Amino acid sequence: KIGDIAIDDVKSFGKLTKTELLKCISLPFSAKAEMKKLHEAFLKNLKEKILPNYASDIYKGKGIVMVAGGKFTLIGMPAIKAVRENGDKNIPIEIMIPPDNNGESAFCEEVLPELDPTGLSRCVYMEKLFDETTFENVQGYQLKSLALLASSFEEVLLLDADNYVINSISNIFEATPLKERGLVLWPDYWRRLHHPSLYEITDLGDEFDEQVRFSVDNVSPTDVYKLVDVNDVPFHDLKGTIPDGSTESGQLLVNKSKHLDTIILSLYYNYNGPSHYYPLLGQVYAGEGDKDTFALAAKVLHSGDSKESYYQVKTPVKAMGH
Repeated sequence: KIGDIAIDDVKSFGKLTKTELLKCISLPFSAKAEMKKLHEAFLKNLKEKILPNYASDIYKGKGIVMVAGGKFTLIGMPAIKAVRENGDKNIPIEIMIPPDNNGESAFCEEVLPELDPTGLSRCVYMEKLFDETTFENVQGYQLKSLALLASSFEEVLLLDADNYVINSISNIFEATPLKERGLVLWPDYWRRLHHPSLYEITDLGDEFDEQVRFSVDNVSPTDVYKLVDVNDVPFHDLKGTIPDGSTESGQLLVNKSKHLDTIILSLYYNYNGPSHYYPLLGQVYAGEGDKDTFALAAKVLHSGDSKESYYQVKTPVKAMGH
């Protein structure tokens, strides 16, 4: 068990080396080989069949997407109100209603118009867009990738229902990182715990022998912090790995014209998440789930781009009250 390793917990860095991360989960060679083969096959289908047949003009405009349904509809009500009360009167909001939540029609038709008098919020019933088989394997927080595909917007701010805006976000779609890279992610409390075999499975490499950063610090000259033996360096401080910290997917900013493939590949990881990818991404620790699938998908598909495949906010997470 790795334990609670925060971004600024320097004393625990020795627990994050490649050797230590390999100890957490035992992955048989046969399972790794099978995952690699299936991953290659999906990427081939994605590039040769899925994307060429995906209508590029179905997404328009900019807006907020929120997955609701059940208790999350109730939780999302003050979140929607917070967006409007902070001065953002012109950003449309799509509330995604998962299947088996038909009782939400009263909320959508009667409560929502009162909650948001701008008339720019609307419900989207996901069961009208996807078949039953899809929802047998994609549920709960796995629905975020599906919600991004279901949304009508080209540029999306994806917010969890319990994510409350406390300042104006009127200019968020004008942010330079979004314009340059098309995908903006925010950090979680903890460092990355990805199993090194994940990089072999996704064809990102298996030899990482150069330290290029110190946790979230990729600005200081490397000779300031470089350790003598690269085997003593936290694995995700090495060149070619996904940088720290881990990703928190309660908010995500994406341009689908640039990262539609990323969203679809993240859906693949989520579809096979509980059985395969979640344990390798989170090593059965805090926050395991969809959160790191977006960074991984962007790295796999866009690591060769002129700009980095995505932008992750470096300001650490801090609690604000209780």
